[in-house]
Amino acid sequence: MGLVGVAVAAATAVLAFWARAPDETTSRDGRPPLALDAELAGVENAAELTEAEVVYQEGRAGDALDLFESILSGQPDSLEASVGSAIARWPAGTTARLRTLSLGNEESALVQLHLGFALFWEEREQAAVNAWQQALDVEPNSPSALRAENLLFPEMPRGRPIFVPSTELDASLRGRPLVEQLAALDAAAESMPTAESLIAHGVALQRAGRVVSASERFEEAARREPDNAEARVAAALVRFEKGDLTPAFSTLGPLTTAFPDDAVVRYHLALALIWIKDIEGAEEQLIQAAALDGDGFYEAQALRLLERIGEVSSGSGSDGALDGPS
Repeated sequence: MGLVGVAVAAATAVLAFWARAPDETTSRDGRPPLALDAELAGVENAAELTEAEVVYQEGRAGDALDLFESILSGQPDSLEASVGSAIARWPAGTTARLRTLSLGNEESALVQLHLGFALFWEEREQAAVNAWQQALDVEPNSPSALRAENLLFPEMPRGRPIFVPSTELDASLRGRPLVEQLAALDAAAESMPTAESLIAHGVALQRAGRVVSASERFEEAARREPDNAEARVAAALVRFEKGDLTPAFSTLGPLTTAFPDDAVVRYHLALALIWIKDIEGAEEQLIQAAALDGDGFYEAQALRLLERIGEVSSGSGSDGALDGPS
């Protein structure tokens, strides 16, 4: 799936989230989850760690523990394997092991995320919330921090809106693992730092959960080409945080005046509005984006999203949940 398809799928998932039954709650069934993101982190033994994680997710905790312990026997300092081992032992000493890990890894969102999982499964909700907030605070430039943000704001859709550039990813990179795309796009941005190459790398960083690094790339693109609407919009949208919506919207809003004829502004403002359940406002922005970009890239994307909104609102089980903010 190309980047555009990913973006539309993400927005569709958000629309479905708002249309869901309002009484859905977080469940403690089974065991605490495990999310190591080892391949994205590029850590040693990433393949082995991912294999062990998959085994755990299949419900074979004992086998997963053996795999994590095997990794630790050769790499005793592996934080990911230590976290995996602690979770796979649930409930035998899981929380204590994770607390010990947190003492030596105070800036690890990975540890705090899983400590929060363990505490939540022990029905210690406030302690879990504290751990997840710590994950978001100490290492915001990580997928673990964004997972923690999802848990801190369960009333909002998962993830954050991701910038959609009008230039599609190079054909040689499509279909390749994200970690390989990151390496290639980083090299391209370093060797030829144009707004286009910097934005492309920033988008990949966003998808990898490294939002701070993505912001740096987008800001660099905007500094190099201040009249580039896409660079300015990307730098604004990446500031979206569920705990403080002001930075993103206070930056995106004025761009509609700075770039009144650029559909990219209206389209991404619509994405942000969808995330906060202002569906009516999003529709208005998408209609304007389509009008500004006749037969162009953002017209096509705006019309696709308008179609998705119509489908979810009218016939996919919505009970009025998409009528606007509540």
